[in-house]
Amino acid sequence: MKFKMAKNSLFATLLRSPWWVSLALAGVLALVAAAFLPEAYRVAGALSTFPFVVIAAIAAWRQSRLPSAAQVAATQQALATMAWPAFAERLEQAFRRDGYTVQRGTADAVDFELERKGRAMLVCARRWKSARTGLEVLRHLQAAREAKEAPDALYIGLGELTDNARPFAAEHRIAIWRAEELAQALRGLMAVLPGLASALMLAALAGAMSAPAPALAADTAAPASGKRSGAALVGAAEAGDLVALRRLLDAGTPVDARDARRRTALLAATHANRIDAATLLIERGADVNAKDDLQDSAFLYAGAQGRLEILRLTLRAGADLQSTNRYGGTALIPAAHHGHVDTVRELLKTKIAVDHVNKLGWTALLEAVILGDGGPAHTEIVRALVAHGANLNLADAQGVTPLAHAEQRGQRAIADILRSAGAKVN
Repeated sequence: MKFKMAKNSLFATLLRSPWWVSLALAGVLALVAAAFLPEAYRVAGALSTFPFVVIAAIAAWRQSRLPSAAQVAATQQALATMAWPAFAERLEQAFRRDGYTVQRGTADAVDFELERKGRAMLVCARRWKSARTGLEVLRHLQAAREAKEAPDALYIGLGELTDNARPFAAEHRIAIWRAEELAQALRGLMAVLPGLASALMLAALAGAMSAPAPALAADTAAPASGKRSGAALVGAAEAGDLVALRRLLDAGTPVDARDARRRTALLAATHANRIDAATLLIERGADVNAKDDLQDSAFLYAGAQGRLEILRLTLRAGADLQSTNRYGGTALIPAAHHGHVDTVRELLKTKIAVDHVNKLGWTALLEAVILGDGGPAHTEIVRALVAHGANLNLADAQGVTPLAHAEQRGQRAIADILRSAGAKVN
């Protein structure tokens, strides 16, 4: 039977703590034994601290093998500018060194199939440069894992997981490797990387620096090529060219690279209503909340322009319901303004603030009345907002209520809905 230490036991906790904690604890216990035990038992008391000395030695040995903050930062910077073939080669070398047999993956979300001592693990690593990893990527990895009945799964990425991807990974026990794990796994295999020595020198001069975000590292390390590949990615997304998108992403173009107008590829796909392109980009971890020069994001623009399918994609990928456009409005307000009934209904299924006031002093209800035409679409939107509990008497900056605006504009159907719900003119 193989002994396994409980995760939250005292010794397990000390092994995860700095080595000197165990040594200090041993010293304190030895002093207590010397001060309070009878002389005949002091030696035994001192010897009782020996397990803590052993734990300190083990922890020190383990921690000496961990990469420093400077090494982690330098590794991240180097990997952020590496092409996939070089990265894949080093990963394969690292896996083999750790005793795995390695095969390149055949499924869409699987880049490596590993086996060690009869236990299989599937690895997804090709999207390692993505600034954010969404739920769909992990879902595909989990589906492949279930299909192959593999006990373990590993996702490798330098960026963050989205808010809905993190609990999914925890629930399904998908291991995550980021910069620190990669720096340790690739120890001894990074010396051949171009630019790593200078990166380490800069990191050492800077001290214990914070690791730069992958997208920023790629953008600043090679500005000319980075801008060209970013513009190409945005153009491919806008054109809906899935082949070009996949080729550029697989070659290492950051998924959130931007063009001269600060648009991401996902925002450009949203502008053109390229649903398939948007789906691919979100699966690759695109940030649905990244804004351009006009303060539009894929989520905000999809809401404002009634891009319903893309809006749903952004909501599932962690859209920020509190984010606002250049007018200070949430996605709900322009959706109400433009008469996008289904979009308004979709947003009302979320926890978006129905009474948010923009820079003009208008809520979604006020904007539907003031900027709407009083026709069937805006009437249905007002009905939906009322049913959702919108404040019927929240007036604009001049003190004019939604009902007063409706009556001034001859919007009888809307005025009837508001009046029936208890709205007041003043």
